[in-house]
Order: sequence, then structure tokens, then C-alpha cells
Amino acid sequence: MKTILFFQTANSPSNQSQLSGILRTAKTFGWHVRVVAFSDPVANKQNSGLPRLLQDVAKLKAFWSPIGIIIDCGGLSKRPDRKMFTLPTVFLDSRPDDLWRGAVCVHVDNAEVGRTAARELLSLNARAYAYVPFTSSKSWSLEREQAFTEAIRLNHFPCHVFRKRCNADIYMLSLDQWIATLPKPVAIFAANDHISDIVVDLAIRNGFCVPDDVAVIGVDNDEHICLRSKPTLSSIKPDHEKAGFLAAQLLREFIKTPKHPPASATFGPIAVVHRETTRAIRRHDERTMRLLQTIREKATSGLSVAQLVKGLGVSRRTVEMQFREATGRSILQEIQNLRIEQAKLLLSQTYAQIDEVAKRSGYPTTQAFRKHFTKTVGVSPLTFRKQGRTISI
Repeated sequence: MKTILFFQTANSPSNQSQLSGILRTAKTFGWHVRVVAFSDPVANKQNSGLPRLLQDVAKLKAFWSPIGIIIDCGGLSKRPDRKMFTLPTVFLDSRPDDLWRGAVCVHVDNAEVGRTAARELLSLNARAYAYVPFTSSKSWSLEREQAFTEAIRLNHFPCHVFRKRCNADIYMLSLDQWIATLPKPVAIFAANDHISDIVVDLAIRNGFCVPDDVAVIGVDNDEHICLRSKPTLSSIKPDHEKAGFLAAQLLREFIKTPKHPPASATFGPIAVVHRETTRAIRRHDERTMRLLQTIREKATSGLSVAQLVKGLGVSRRTVEMQFREATGRSILQEIQNLRIEQAKLLLSQTYAQIDEVAKRSGYPTTQAFRKHFTKTVGVSPLTFRKQGRTISI
């Protein structure tokens, strides 16, 4: 069996999705994928036990005799040496402009990410909109900014952009002062989830109520950030599994015609994952906020309304009325919406069996899941999966 090497820079959910796409596609080609865990010696000096990519590529090629290489560039602190890649190689999370002319790359469509953010935030009917770029100048952040601001202004709304370029010591202070000047209500698109988390903290510090005064959305759906934040962060989820699929497809073409490298490819978002920073609350209600947080954390674990309201010290009817007044939805509707959201993600980004999707989405039986999904979405779970890998939540 022929072998390819996949250099993996981290063990994040996005990396695992990339690997899933590579493995499924490689299987159809009869390839064995050898994963090489890589820790950048510059970015992570504490983890020198893992292979150092730039020094060890030649030795690994001699050891495994691969026919090609896929490398995730997301965790690299510097550009790889072109001389190291004499075999057909595809670079994930990078672009030819960042490497060298003719490099075969797979990267996210940042313009489409920006337009997706605009469509999502425009639906909230805010008075104004804003973009917060990455802390340092990055081409991907600029592309998101350009597409987002163009879409907002196309719809005749003002769009504020934080343009202060400063060192880390005064970045937070400058951003804090800028957020304080924004009109209310404002909807903010942050370059990624890390920036989104900072924006929410500073907005609350400035007395903004989230999401009534300021709605915020980031990119990547990094659950370590999004679910840890209070309130939880809404995020645009790129289709990383498709990225892995595309990388394997391009590598196959490259191996067939090594003197004529294929063109690079892009992948777009797979979903907008809604959480509390874009869920409009009509009236500030501390109890409702706590209930929403619990639902977000436990809806897919079989949580019932009775379990949720037990021990609150007020009647279920009172809790239900307050929740509906604050959110415009019943508690059961909120639980069911999150279960459908989870099911759509699993159907679109994984190949889990339907009974597994039902279980992981919090349904008591597969039959109950099929019935509710079909009634809510309009098609069966299997038909939804066959129709494509795009989610509208």
C-alpha cells in the first residue's frame, strides 16, 4: 500500500476534521496515511520531543518512502523551506502568496466568511456594524474585513473598523477605548474566536449588555473558547473536513502529473453556530440567562424542561412565562432548536450513523429524532445529508 505523510501541527477539532477528510479520501485511493505530530520548535519550545519538521522531513521521507505529503501550516511560525519538498506536497491553511509561486494550497475562502458574517449580523437589525481585525496585520484578516465592510455598506449601514496597530502592551487599552465609542445597538464581526472573546470581555467592561447592546460573532467555532466564554460565543464554522478532502484530491492530481501542479483550492463555511452573543434577549433577565446557559450546555444530553426548572423555587408556569417573554421562545423550543442544530452539524460534517446522531443530539430514540427532524427541517435526516454539506441554522 502506498503511503502519504500528513504533518499535523496541533490536535484541535479543526485539525481532527482535516484528518478525517484526508483519511476518508485516501482510503478510496488505496493510500496509507502516516500522521506525523509536529510541534513548531519556534512557537512551542517546551515540546522539543516531537519531530521538528524543517529538520526532519528528509529523514522521514527516507524512512517511510511516501509518494506525497500534506502539511497543515496553521501552526508554523515561519515559511517552510521549499527545498525540503521535492515530493508532491499540498499545504493546508496557507496560500501560494504566503509560500512560493506554484505551491499547491488549500485555504479558507475568507471573502465568503466575511459575507456570511454580514448576512448573519444584518439579520439582527442593529443600528451599526463593526469589524475587529486580528492583532497583527494578516492577509486573511484583511480579506474578511473587505468582504464584510462591502456587504454592510451595500445594505446602507455604517461599518466601523478598529484600525489601531499597536504592540501587545497597549492593544487592549486601545480596543477598550474604541469599543466605548461605538453606538448601541451594534453588531461586531471579530476576525476569529480569540478576538471575539476579547471583544465580549471589553464590551461588558464598558457597560454593554450582550447581545442587546452588542452582538458578536467570531470564526472557527473553537469550542474551548466559545463555550468557556460568558456569554457563550456565536461563531462561523469553516468546513475543515472538506479541506482535508480537497487536499487529498489535489495531492492525487499532483502525483499523477508532478510537472504540472494542480491549481490551489478554497473551502467555505459549513455553518453559523448560534450561541448567546447573537441570541437577542428582549428583556434582561438573570434567571433566563442562567437557563439559556444550562440549555446550551446540556440540551444534547437529554435535558428535559422538568429537570431544568426543578429547584428554582418558583412554579414551572412562572418560569415558562418569564422565559418566553425574554426570548420569544418556550423552554422546550429552545432545547429542541439546539438539538436540531447539533443534528445538522453531525449530519453535515460527519458520517455518523443516524442512531448515533440521534443519541449525540439528545433524543431518547432514533424514531423520535427522525420524526422531529423531518417535521422541523422539512426533509428526513438521510435526505438532508444527501442534499449537500451546507447548513442553514
